[in-house]
Amino acid sequence: MSETGVQAKPGWGPEVKLTFAPLQDVKTFLHDETHGGRRGVYMWGFCFPNSDTGRRDPFIPYYVGKAEADIQCRLFEHLNGIRYGTHRILRWQCLLEKACCAKYFHRATPPSEYCNYAYLNKRAKMPKADLPEPQRAALEADIRAYVDSMFVTCLAVNGLGIGDEAQFVKALESHVQDKFGGEHGTEWLISQRGKGHSAHVSPTIRPGLGTEHLFPRP
Repeated sequence: MSETGVQAKPGWGPEVKLTFAPLQDVKTFLHDETHGGRRGVYMWGFCFPNSDTGRRDPFIPYYVGKAEADIQCRLFEHLNGIRYGTHRILRWQCLLEKACCAKYFHRATPPSEYCNYAYLNKRAKMPKADLPEPQRAALEADIRAYVDSMFVTCLAVNGLGIGDEAQFVKALESHVQDKFGGEHGTEWLISQRGKGHSAHVSPTIRPGLGTEHLFPRP
């Protein structure tokens, strides 16, 4: 039972064992047939290139969301949002700085930080695809930095025998946000808080290749 007194639903407790899929760059993930038609919770973020080591730094979560039908379709929507839609775009250096600070990518954006963004959709709701060509061209380098450093993992729930998979996914989204997003699941993530009740699920979640560092050592 959780601290709020809400108990996990029968069959949705620690006996449900989930393992994060191996971390993949977004382009590889979208072409990996093992993820096709899978529903569940996904987490995307960044593995930044390290010029000192010639390798990428460890994965930093940025967004946790749910896919009630197809995880790959949802990730494709995110990718389109970054390239052409209304997803905010931090300037490359600011993206690196936020990744290194305690607050990571907090969803709330005070006016004092507006200057850190190459694109920040506030009121006009104008997608990048509709911007004047000079403005759109000026965003290219920062957009490319997002896409080139974007990595994905997921928890697929198909065929687990958990009953109502759609409802389970809604609760699991909030549960994973609480686990990796700091206070209220939104302190370190840009994603909007899920509407499912995280206390309704308490599965056993294991790391996959590339996410081991996100789990505390026993």
